[in-house]
Amino acid sequence: MPPMNCPRIANPARRSAFLTAAVMVARGLLPSLLTAAMPAAAAHPARHAVEPSKDALALAELVRARWMGVDHGGNLWAWEALEGSVRFFSPTAERLGTVLVPLDTSAVDGDAQWGAAALAGEGSKLLWVRPGGAAGSGGEVTLPAVAGAVCWIDADTVAVSPQRATHRVELWSLRERKLVKSFGEEREIALPTGATRVRQVQLRYDPARRQLFTLETFSGDLEVFSLDGVLAWRARIENAYRKVEESTLADLDSRAKSRDMPLGRTLTDMWLAAAPDGSAWVSQRLDVLKQSAILIRATAAGTTVKEVAKLRCPSLDFTIWGRQLVFFRDISTPREVCNSVVPLP
Repeated sequence: MPPMNCPRIANPARRSAFLTAAVMVARGLLPSLLTAAMPAAAAHPARHAVEPSKDALALAELVRARWMGVDHGGNLWAWEALEGSVRFFSPTAERLGTVLVPLDTSAVDGDAQWGAAALAGEGSKLLWVRPGGAAGSGGEVTLPAVAGAVCWIDADTVAVSPQRATHRVELWSLRERKLVKSFGEEREIALPTGATRVRQVQLRYDPARRQLFTLETFSGDLEVFSLDGVLAWRARIENAYRKVEESTLADLDSRAKSRDMPLGRTLTDMWLAAAPDGSAWVSQRLDVLKQSAILIRATAAGTTVKEVAKLRCPSLDFTIWGRQLVFFRDISTPREVCNSVVPLP
């Protein structure tokens, strides 16, 4: 039977099958270097430079999304996977339009100026759709290795994170439709019979500092790179759900081997966001009884623990808009939106 790779990051609801009921409650899920030169970097304003208004923050609480993020101009974007839309909202609560992506999309990054960059075909295809959808303005390429995440760098360049390759990051030129650089040494992952954990590396780009934040969402390995592939700093975030995940993966491995089935699985237990001051923020665990989320703030100088209490709807998934945390939950089926917006601690 051919190897199967099943990314889970695109749908946090789907990954809950891997967890015991107790952990689901605790998390709030239940009630090869290339030598080609880099393209010239486009000039960017500092992301998050504009603070969202009260109306914009009120709107963020109502936006239905599987994922949210903030683009290089400080606009909020929201991917609604059920309808295949990526919507954009300005810091003054203006609705900036919508870009459509395929329904089999597994990962997205949005930008109001550049459009949507997405992974489809279970992570085997990189595609991009420009605002307005002008003929010839978008495109797609087949990736040499399945990827789990995608991130805009500039209007012509995106980063993707391969799940089994010998490197953590690939930079792709959309104009030339080719790989221009790879970096971040990793071990190659084979898929023998049974269940094998493959990498799930989230990507967040800081255009003001031209640094790419990367987080492996099971191991907690946080690595920050310059665009030439030099490691700027790193940190390790403890996975509060490791023992349970290892137990459930062992059970899946046993069942896959009984069926002579090679199976790749990603485990997403943490979420990454980049703050205006150049720090990385990682959601580590939830305390549902306290309605709180435990976040780790990481810089080159070290890590600190931050607790965000009294959340209306605690969630591991969040983004940072200006000086505000926006927590959101994947809406797998139409139901009430339950986002929480609170100041950065």
